[in-house]
Amino acid sequence: MCLPDEHARLTDPDATDARLIAKDTASSPLYLTEPDTRLTKDGGRLVLKRRSETLQSARIIDVSHVIVFGNATVTSAAVRALTENGGSVAWCSFSGWPRSFAAPVRKTDARRRIAQVRCHLVGRPDICRAMLLGKLRNQRTVLRRLGGDAAAADLAVLRSSITSMERADDTASMLGIEGSGAKAYFNSFSAMLSNPVEAFDMNARDRRPPRDPVNALLSFTYSLLARDATVAVLTAGLDPYIGLLHRPGFARPALALDLMEEFRPIVADSAVIRAINNGEVREEDFVTSRSACALTVGGRRRFVAAYERRLTEEIRHPTFGYKVTYRRCLELQARFLAATLLGETEAYRSLRTR
Repeated sequence: MCLPDEHARLTDPDATDARLIAKDTASSPLYLTEPDTRLTKDGGRLVLKRRSETLQSARIIDVSHVIVFGNATVTSAAVRALTENGGSVAWCSFSGWPRSFAAPVRKTDARRRIAQVRCHLVGRPDICRAMLLGKLRNQRTVLRRLGGDAAAADLAVLRSSITSMERADDTASMLGIEGSGAKAYFNSFSAMLSNPVEAFDMNARDRRPPRDPVNALLSFTYSLLARDATVAVLTAGLDPYIGLLHRPGFARPALALDLMEEFRPIVADSAVIRAINNGEVREEDFVTSRSACALTVGGRRRFVAAYERRLTEEIRHPTFGYKVTYRRCLELQARFLAATLLGETEAYRSLRTR
């Protein structure tokens, strides 16, 4: 959990190759999407019921956390069993945004949060630059792989944005550069979609509210990623509401939003692209009301499965060389961020895929 060998490699690239690798846990999330269901504890198992009918059952030790959508109930006994086993419960809106959490009381090193507040007050443009560079480079990688010739002009804009970001020295200018890169990226987003259905055409990124199926999927998956980033930040002993790049606000997990920036293209956007191109979500999985588009219950269930598959895909870590899932990478980055805030490592390195 302390990752001493990884910290040594970050500090000294010539450190020994002998490493203790903290593997992914065998547990996985449990999503409650069906209305009027009830999750209870029965011995060492969690049991999901609708009235007297048992819908699903799982060992408590096999569940990492529970995500609740809508009017599903989790009993206090189930919450206590989960948190005592190191898990958590998140109650989310229908759009996927976390509304409340139940998490275990962790033996947190208070120095981490003190260092976090200090860095928030004085600013850490070096960390912000690394996060946004990771996002831009990962966007360029995804667009280069899937966009084809149609994305050539926007790829050139992304290359220019990356060069400008490398020279930027204040957060305000960094956000402006990132905005230009993001505009170019989403301008060619439709070029990465092979599904010819007209409903999946996307002219621009809009989110408040999303007005088409692609934007609805993007907003929903960013909400899922924000929840997972919040869990990773809490696991690392940091406060998710005190950010470096994003400004703090009421009920806004600013540090989790910071952490998820580099993961947006390679996890969230990639899950959306695959779900559309593979036909896992279809035109009938969306409803539109007052110009706002949202997933149906069935569409949300299928897309959650696609998102979770993406999180459990393994990559070879670009810094440490061993295979690791994207879910584990999210926690690793949170822990390395904590180490950077404490001064245990000299610089924060974003996760970049090739």
